[in-house]
Formats: sequence, C-alpha cells, structure tokens
Amino acid sequence: MDTSKAFDPYDIIGVITPGFVVAFLLMVEWPELKALVGKDGLTLADLGILVLAAFVLGHLVQGLGNLLEMIVWAPAGMPTAWVRKAGQSLVTLAQRNALAAKVSEMEGGPMDLATFTRKDWRVITMRMYGRVRTAGRSARVDGCNRTYGMFRGLSAAFLAAVVWYAVKDISNLVPVLLTGGMTVAALFRMYRVSIQYGRNLILEYIDLPPIQNAALSGPTVAQPTPINSPSPG
Repeated sequence: MDTSKAFDPYDIIGVITPGFVVAFLLMVEWPELKALVGKDGLTLADLGILVLAAFVLGHLVQGLGNLLEMIVWAPAGMPTAWVRKAGQSLVTLAQRNALAAKVSEMEGGPMDLATFTRKDWRVITMRMYGRVRTAGRSARVDGCNRTYGMFRGLSAAFLAAVVWYAVKDISNLVPVLLTGGMTVAALFRMYRVSIQYGRNLILEYIDLPPIQNAALSGPTVAQPTPINSPSPG
C-alpha cells in the first residue's frame, strides 16, 4: 500500500503512530484480534487493513488528546500565548518588541500584545503561521507540529491504557506503573515540543523581510494547527 499518496506527514506521525500503539495494546489484550491478521505473517492486504485501523484509532485517540490538551494548557495557555506577557521567557525582550512591531504592521495599527485575549491571539498566531508558510519558512514549525500531535496522541493512548489496566486488575501494578510512566514521558515531550513550536513560529515570523511581511498583510487563509487552534487531530 502506497501510504505517501493517501496520508500526509501529519497523518502518519501524528495520527497513525498513536493508532498503532492502541492497535498493538488491543491485540495483546484480545488475541482474537491478532488472529484476524493471519498466522503466516502480514500480507499486503493485512498491512493495508492495519494501517487503516491505526488511522481510525489514531483519530479517536486524538479526540481524547484534545480533552487532555485543554486540561494541560488551561492554567497558563499554550506557549504561543505566553509572549503576550511582558515577563515571559519564550523569547527575548528585543524579539518580543520586534514581534509587536510585526503584528502592528500586519494588523494595520499600533498593537499592545498584553491587551490581546487568548481567543484573539489565537487568530493572530494563525495569521502569523500563514505568512511563515507562504514564505516557505515553516519547515521547523511544521516539524514541531507533527511531533506535538504524535506525543499528544501517545499521551492519550497511554493514559487510556493506565485506566484499562487499573480497572482490569488494580492488584497488578506493573502494567499500571509502566503505562503511567509512558504517559508522563509523553506529556513531558508534548509540553517541551509545544514550547519549541511557539518559539520557532515567533522567530521565523519576525525574521520575515519587512517588504515581504507587508506584501502578505492582506487576508490569508491559514491552515489551523493543533497547537494554536482547534486541532484537526
């Protein structure tokens, strides 16, 4: 099966990878599912079915990941929103001032970053991403986005496994602790990659040439990302 024609990089990294984890755990818990694949190894048809199953399961897991994401970022907001505060550490003071100037240019008037609400700033970051992508400078940002989506899905998958093993047999702590540790590790990576995403997006945006940024200041349809907007995952 030629997945390059059916799935984009985000689908493979951010959706199918967590889906494979869930599919593997299901086959471990229910050998009957493993029997459906066949005893003589994977055929091309079996592989296609497995990929599609992982794709579907991955999207379901990402639904749980969206809820988990809301809980994780509820206190302070996502890293891309941290830059609104003067005392933030995402970028330097000079870079924050440059960002304010760029946003003012894009929006057509003086803008104070501290006055933006989370909702309004989400729209601004979508426009920022649109300009970075149009300029062909979104490779690092997109890479962080895919990795973030993968670890968000893995966090949700391992968390679901923790609940499953705890309900199944709470006296057997080995699988509970093992999947619990994986959940913490995945959440930590999700958190770190989100910071990298926010920093890379801002730095790429403020490094856009002024004339290019001005030329792109009109309405732009930006692709929403899992970090700055309602997730496609």
